[in-house]
Amino acid sequence: MSIRQIADEAQVPLALVGYYFGAKQQLYHAIFEHWSSIIKERLSRAENRHGRSDRRPAHTLVEAFITR
Repeated sequence: MSIRQIADEAQVPLALVGYYFGAKQQLYHAIFEHWSSIIKERLSRAENRHGRSDRRPAHTLVEAFITR
């Protein structure tokens, strides 16, 4: 996804995204930082449901990242 697409989706001017976040990598880092606590919580709930394991089902890991 391009920064232009991200700005369009967020309904903000493209220049604003660049001003606040800089390069695309910095924007992705900020997004991940924002969501990391929620992802950790979801993984913790999954561990409670399925038991602690280093071999979690792949769908459980993916679900932690993409569920809204």
